[in-house]
Amino acid sequence: MSETQNQQENPFHMSGTEGTGEYKVLASSSFGRVGYRDLGYEVRVRVEPSPTQAENIAQTLSPDAGWKQPGDGGQDRFSIIVPKGEAATAALSDAFALIKRGRPLVYNPPVSQEWRDAVS
Repeated sequence: MSETQNQQENPFHMSGTEGTGEYKVLASSSFGRVGYRDLGYEVRVRVEPSPTQAENIAQTLSPDAGWKQPGDGGQDRFSIIVPKGEAATAALSDAFALIKRGRPLVYNPPVSQEWRDAVS
């Protein structure tokens, strides 16, 4: 099953580069989804855009801002590693704003409750 099929069937599944599924998806919309992976003292924030939104999202999540781009390493994602705390909260907030943009967000309730602890 392809990653696109996984996303369509389960909006809260995010395989990651190694296909481990260690990312926790916080929210999803028709523009994409946002997840994170706890790396200890840091957090990797990952945004998987819908196929039509990558170009729009790239205007904000740019390489100049430190974000890996779709196509880097063969991945269809934007991602950044940031320290836990304010930087992680800011990166996640930026990502939420980009996939929301007037669209309803579908939250993953179990993960949405725990993410604040994970990024603090």
